[in-house]
Amino acid sequence: MLSEEHSETISFSFIELEELFYQLENSNPNEKHSIIQTIGSRIPWYCSIPEIIDQFSNPSFRILGRSFLRDLTTYRVEHHLSMLSQKGNRNHYNDLEQGVYLLSTMDEDNTTTYSEFKLELERIAYRIEELFETNKVILTDTVKIHLLARVLSQEEGFMGNKMSYYDPGNSFITRVLKTKLGIPISLSVVYLLIAKRLNLPIYGANFPFHFMCYYEREDYSVFVDPYHGGILIEKEVCAKFLRINGFKESPDDFVKSSTITILKRMYKNLINVYLQAKQSDKASLFAKQLQILENSSPKSH
Repeated sequence: MLSEEHSETISFSFIELEELFYQLENSNPNEKHSIIQTIGSRIPWYCSIPEIIDQFSNPSFRILGRSFLRDLTTYRVEHHLSMLSQKGNRNHYNDLEQGVYLLSTMDEDNTTTYSEFKLELERIAYRIEELFETNKVILTDTVKIHLLARVLSQEEGFMGNKMSYYDPGNSFITRVLKTKLGIPISLSVVYLLIAKRLNLPIYGANFPFHFMCYYEREDYSVFVDPYHGGILIEKEVCAKFLRINGFKESPDDFVKSSTITILKRMYKNLINVYLQAKQSDKASLFAKQLQILENSSPKSH
């Protein structure tokens, strides 16, 4: 049964936003920063900022909002990352969808609303649920994970972006859903978000060299590698890969990754990509948001 906990209700005061935009319009340069920051913190993470701006009846507010769109987006992300990280490093992934969607809004080319993002995830989840129902007579854990991997890798075509591994778009989940290309962690996040809708016990495995998913029941467990077509890998094989790649096997490698851990790794990937591309301004911006996660959350796996 698909999870229903992703339905959201807009619960903010539009009148308050109009009042804040009035203050912004009539403020001096020294006051604008604080007001923009406040506006960003008032907008729910799942709302489209451009759509909210377009609802203003006052045309000067619409013009003002568009001129500060990137700042509003950035401050909203920073506010909600701080709120999210204060919840601690839980690995149930209730906040993962929020975190990765917020990160994707930092992509300057992003036009995907949360509603569109959510709809695409649910479309894929319904397809897999349909296969579960069709194959319910033989629906073991092994069959479930094979069907999940088949739909995502073969039917949907999600695969590793080996030709452009260091494209920053590989880390923005809304772009990954469109292009079907990503890096190990972003493709794993797609699997995790779909699996959560299907109530499948799949978690992130934060290996030092290659992020994967881990399917775990009391009597059955297996690793899933979304980057390589959703292939299934036994734990002993993963441990061998660690040793071959020069890493000492640690129990920490097999601990379920929390939402915060996943977000930190995604941010670190983006920072490295932008540093290599000599885009220090973008690297600094993402480093600031990473610091919010580092400062607000206790050390976790």
